[in-house]
Amino acid sequence: MFVNLIRHLHRDLPLEALARLVNLAGAMALGTLRSKSLQVRQIVTALPWEGPQDSDQHKKDQTDMVALHDQIFTLFREKLNLDVPSADMDLLDTGILDSLHFVELVLHLEQEFGTVVSLDDFEIEHFCSIAKIARFVANHK
Repeated sequence: MFVNLIRHLHRDLPLEALARLVNLAGAMALGTLRSKSLQVRQIVTALPWEGPQDSDQHKKDQTDMVALHDQIFTLFREKLNLDVPSADMDLLDTGILDSLHFVELVLHLEQEFGTVVSLDDFEIEHFCSIAKIARFVANHK
């Protein structure tokens, strides 16, 4: 899988970055990297480019999304009295977000971010993790 990614990207990468990615692919194949999350982190940091041509906008969007995640974590902690360990944890499957907290969450999202949750936009999938809530809020401001 990773080798195919390298093959696909090789035309756009500087030679030094390509060499780093090939080394990471070898380490992955040999199982010498400690964990999958470490693998992903190392792969991402090995990529040298800034992204699409609008890299400044991309950086701003990433910064805005991180700030939005932080605001939603704070909302969960301070308004709902819920501790969420990670942005990707499924709040519904784990029972962290029950029906009462869900109604409170929607109310607080509307108050703090001006997000209107209409019946047309309402899908429970948008609220199953902090990351998905952040995307929903970002798309409905």
